[in-house]
Amino acid sequence: MTTTTAPLLVSPPARAARSLAGGEIDAYLQRFPPRSPGTDWAITRSSRDEVLHRLEQPPFKNGKDSTHSMRMVGARLLLRWLETFEGETWQQRWNTSPGSATAVDWTEAPLAWGIAHGRKPQKAGLGSGLLALVCADVIRPSMAWLASSLSPHLREAIEAARDPRGFAALRNARMPGQPDQRRTSKALKALARILAAKGGAIDEIVAGDVLELLLVATPNSTSHTRLAYALLQSRGQFPPDAPKTLRSIEKRGGGGV
Repeated sequence: MTTTTAPLLVSPPARAARSLAGGEIDAYLQRFPPRSPGTDWAITRSSRDEVLHRLEQPPFKNGKDSTHSMRMVGARLLLRWLETFEGETWQQRWNTSPGSATAVDWTEAPLAWGIAHGRKPQKAGLGSGLLALVCADVIRPSMAWLASSLSPHLREAIEAARDPRGFAALRNARMPGQPDQRRTSKALKALARILAAKGGAIDEIVAGDVLELLLVATPNSTSHTRLAYALLQSRGQFPPDAPKTLRSIEKRGGGGV
C-alpha cells in the first residue's frame, strides 16, 4: 500500500541553515526546497472510528495477535488524548500537543492523561500505537522529532505500510562503491524517516527532503543520510543540477538528535 500526497515545496527556516558551514546548505535548500508535510489531507481528517478500522486491516494488522492488541490499545488512547487538543485534523491536534515537541519522553503527557482518566497505559503500548498512526499517515511528526526517535521498528514498519517495492528496489540497487548491507539498512531507515515526516513513497522524495534531514541528523547518522541521498541520486531521482553527493556539506558541532 502506498500513500501519496501533493509535493508542496517550502523554503527551510533560516535558523536551520546557520548550523552548517559556509551557508552552502542554505543555498542548496533555496534551490531544492523540501516538501511541506502539511496539516490537512484525507487520512488525517478521518474520524477516530475510521482510523481504528484502518489499523485493523493489512498491512497494519499482521504478526502476533498480542502485539496487534497492544498497538490498538495504544492507538485508541492516543486518539482519545489528541481529541483534547484544538484542531480539525489529527495532525493539527498532534502539532498542538506537547508530544510533538520532542521524541524524548514524549509519552509523559499521554501517560499522565490516561492515568487521570482511569486507564492503565503502558509506555511501550503508546510507542507502538504512535508508530501505527505514523505508518498509516494519520500523523506526521517533524523531521527533527523523527531524527531523535530511537524506534528500531520504524524502517520495517514504514516499508511494509508505504512502499515495499520502492525499498526493495533500493536494497537491491547496484552503485559504484556498493555499501555493505548494514550501511544500506541504515540509509533506508533515513529514508523511512523522510516518508514518515512528509508522506508519500520513495519516488516522491525530493533532494530538499534529504537535505532537511541532514540538518537535524546526529553525528552518528549523518553518513547514513548522505548514503540515502546517494542511493536516490544513483537512480536519477534528482534534477541534473542537484548536488552529486553531500560529502562536502559539513555540520558544525553536534546536532539535534
